[in-house]
Amino acid sequence: MKSKMQMMPFWSGIIACLLPMAAGLVLYGNLPQQVAVQWKDFGGEITGTVPKEWAVFVIPLVFVVLHWVFAISAHKALWGRCMIGFVREAIGWLMPAISIITYSMVYSVAVNGRLHLSELLYGMIGLAILIIASYVPHLSFGSRWGIRDEYTQMGEEHWQKVHWFAGVIWALGGISVILFGWFQWLFGWWMLCWVVVLLAPNVYSAWLKKQQAV
Repeated sequence: MKSKMQMMPFWSGIIACLLPMAAGLVLYGNLPQQVAVQWKDFGGEITGTVPKEWAVFVIPLVFVVLHWVFAISAHKALWGRCMIGFVREAIGWLMPAISIITYSMVYSVAVNGRLHLSELLYGMIGLAILIIASYVPHLSFGSRWGIRDEYTQMGEEHWQKVHWFAGVIWALGGISVILFGWFQWLFGWWMLCWVVVLLAPNVYSAWLKKQQAV
């Protein structure tokens, strides 16, 4: 389980880079043949476009490759190991952050004709949740930042299982928030998403304890 926890930030970053491709497949029929990717002002005059095939398929794959390069450089290369931990992790999340922020603007303009700041905000909030979720399984037993209920305090194994589950659920919640911004018709599921994200780890903790007692 430890190796899985160590890889979770990397794979979460991969998912963040590929989300624009998945969203692009859904939005494909609504996208113009030339998708705007550069503007003179913030969402103003368009100064650069690419074919929508490049916007949906090629550019996300480029982000994936760059993410892999940055992650390997930050965690495996000699110079990366000399970095302060926070800086090293920030470099590892650089490409996913650029991907989500860029495509929040690209899809907003492509589908709506202009930039909606709400979509950019959802993208940034969802990305923040995804990043936090990626490190939840790393929390040491009894951490004040963890899920502290009557069951998680009873043993380290229970703690690790609950926090691994919480990391996955919260990561899905972060992805959902990003998609809520890109797919406005999903907005009605917003509150249900938060209820699941907040309650699921504690429900799982109680269920896990009950299973162990059987």
